[in-house]
Amino acid sequence: MLVEVSGCPTTCMHCWALGRGYPAMPVGDAAFVLGELSGFCAERGLDYLAYPMHEVTAHPDAPEMIRLFAPHLGQGYDPVLTPGTPLASRPDWDQVIAAAKECGAHALWVAFHGYGAEHDRQLNRPGAFGETCLAVRRARECGLGAGANVFLTKPGQIGRAHV
Repeated sequence: MLVEVSGCPTTCMHCWALGRGYPAMPVGDAAFVLGELSGFCAERGLDYLAYPMHEVTAHPDAPEMIRLFAPHLGQGYDPVLTPGTPLASRPDWDQVIAAAKECGAHALWVAFHGYGAEHDRQLNRPGAFGETCLAVRRARECGLGAGANVFLTKPGQIGRAHV
């Protein structure tokens, strides 16, 4: 089960949320959802997994939200999925990474939607490419590995030389 816990500071053109933010779910509400889901499944002998999505590193209480979901993941909280900007743009980024590591994370996994200005255009956020790179550097400084999904699309190639 994916639980939508927070909006995102980027407005990616491809996003299912249609490039619009929405308010963060209070931690207490997320705890209620997880408690009800856990009870429902336990009563019926069902296994379940729950993961905080879109975008947990942008949640105002991200460390607490990560810790809340850790017992419901079915494994360590790994990797930490983020477009990068939400983690790079917050002053307590190190606390978010520390919570993720505490809950089993070994890697930060970001998304690149092109290189430089193309990434910024796809995310509708000037400087997003630099922020994503900063998130990766910070994660590595804190001992996390890093990986990326790289999206190659025809619109992202318009006006580019072929190599």
